[in-house]
Amino acid sequence: MINTKNLEFYINEFCNYMLLEKNLSINTINSYKKDILQMKNYVLIKFENKINIKDILSKEIFDKYLIYLYDREYKPSTLARKLSSLKSFVLFLEDEKVLNANPIKYLKFPKLARKIPKTLDQDIIDSMLNNSKYLSLRNSTIIELIYATGIRASELINIKINDIDFNESTLRILGKGSKERIIPIHDLALNLISKYWKNEIHNHNKLVKTKKIKFNRELLFLNTYGKKLTRQGLWYIIKNISKKLGLDMNKVSPHILRHTFATHLLYNGVPIRHLQELLGHSNISTTQIYTHLSDQYIESEYSKYSPRVN
Repeated sequence: MINTKNLEFYINEFCNYMLLEKNLSINTINSYKKDILQMKNYVLIKFENKINIKDILSKEIFDKYLIYLYDREYKPSTLARKLSSLKSFVLFLEDEKVLNANPIKYLKFPKLARKIPKTLDQDIIDSMLNNSKYLSLRNSTIIELIYATGIRASELINIKINDIDFNESTLRILGKGSKERIIPIHDLALNLISKYWKNEIHNHNKLVKTKKIKFNRELLFLNTYGKKLTRQGLWYIIKNISKKLGLDMNKVSPHILRHTFATHLLYNGVPIRHLQELLGHSNISTTQIYTHLSDQYIESEYSKYSPRVN
C-alpha cells in the first residue's frame, strides 16, 4: 500500500520526470509541485483517515477539492493551471503503474478568454526590412522570409533549398503533423533568397578548399559554425536584429513576426480561409483570432493617420 509518506516520493519523481523528460523550467516545475502539495495538504487536513494514495486521488476527493478551489475564487487562468498540474501528475502515476485508472479524466478546464497575439506596427516592419545595410545577408533574408510567408520558427529552420520553386514562386513547407502546404512568395523575397544562396555557395566553396569543411548545404539557413540553425539560435538572431535597429527586443520575436504577417494580410482583405491555409492551421477557430487583431489594427491605424483624430 502506498501511503502519504510515499506520496512525497512520487511527487519528487514526477518533478524529476518533468525536468529530464519534458525539459520544463525550474519555475514551471516548482509551480506544478506547489499545486500538487496544495491538494495533498488539503486532503490531510480535511480527511485524516484517507492515507491511501488511491483514496487521496479518487473522484470523490477531487470533486470536493474542486469545490474548495472554486470557493477560493481563483482567477480562471490560475484554476486552469492547478487542474493541469493535477492532471499531469495523475497521468504520470498511471504511466508508472501506481494507479490503474485515471480518476480525474472527467475534469473540465475553465474556459479562458484567448489572449490576443501581439503584432508589430507597419513602421517597425519597414524599419526591419529597409535597413538591411546594418544586417548580414542571412539575417535580412530571414526577416524578409518570415514576414513574406508567416512560417513558424520550427518550419523556417528546416527549409531546404529544394523546397523553394523559383519558377513558380512558391515555398513547400512540412508543418505540424507532417502536413504539407505550398505558400506563394513575392519577388522581393525570392530575389533576396537567390542573392543570399549564391553568396552562401560561394563562401561554402572557399571554406571547403581552404579548411576542408563540408557544410550541410541542403538546408537554407545555417548558424555561423555551419550547423543547423536551432529555434533558440533563430530567437537570438531576431533579438540581435532588434537591438541593432534600436527596437524594443521584448516586442520582437519570430512568432510575433508571424502574427504580424497574418494581421496585415487580413487588413489588406485576404479571406480568412486563405489565411488559414497559409498559416497551416488545421482548425479555422485558431485563425479567427486574427479577425479581432485586424479590427484592433485598423482602429490603431485610423487613430494614427486620420486627420480628424489628429
